[in-house]
Amino acid sequence: MGNIFPTKADVGIFYVLSVMLFAEFYAGMLQLDLFRKNRVWYEAISRRIIAMPPSWLFGVAWTVIYCFIWAAMFVFFRDNDYTTSPSYLIDTVTLLFVFNIMANKMWTYVFFQARQTLYAMLMILFIIVTDVVILAMFGANARWTEFGLFIAYPLWCCYALYLNVMWLYVETHVLQPAELETLKREPAPVVRANPNALPSVTRNPSGPSSSNTESPMYNRHVLPNGMRQRANVVKSH
Repeated sequence: MGNIFPTKADVGIFYVLSVMLFAEFYAGMLQLDLFRKNRVWYEAISRRIIAMPPSWLFGVAWTVIYCFIWAAMFVFFRDNDYTTSPSYLIDTVTLLFVFNIMANKMWTYVFFQARQTLYAMLMILFIIVTDVVILAMFGANARWTEFGLFIAYPLWCCYALYLNVMWLYVETHVLQPAELETLKREPAPVVRANPNALPSVTRNPSGPSSSNTESPMYNRHVLPNGMRQRANVVKSH
């Protein structure tokens, strides 16, 4: 393969793919934020799916896979001889790769934000098909390094397709329609920054909420027992 950057064009390829990789990491952080906002809906369904991995595994797996994708595409563009390589190879792989990554990023919003499980499943199918075509073109042109680095992507997407299919099955055959609609409207649970902090308004079991001055907890004129006894002794004298 020679030097890492034989020409200035290879330096440009490196920077472009690096920007893409960092964009993937940023999108992963946005996906984590969407997951937190949809935790109630996510956990209610995911626990009914067989072979559902822990949520933290997705971040680790995608980080490794994006590194493999970056390496595969970098080697592919760096080692291409634009004078002798078939023009259809570079153009087709580039076009498929761009649409593939676009669908990959759109899936996050379709699944988590819109909660359209069926459309998300169809998008994964599109991603897998484009992955297989790219792999076939790598193999047909003896690009075995790119083939070996890229193959982790469609394999993981096949597993993601299984999870998506099972998710759709739970929504349509396990959950009741009313329960599903309730889950889809359920916001993320609100967690206070200090769980030991006292609420500003206390609840009276025999009536509506009372103000802070009505509750002995917040009444500054209510004295502890020891001080109350001493005050009573002073008053009696």
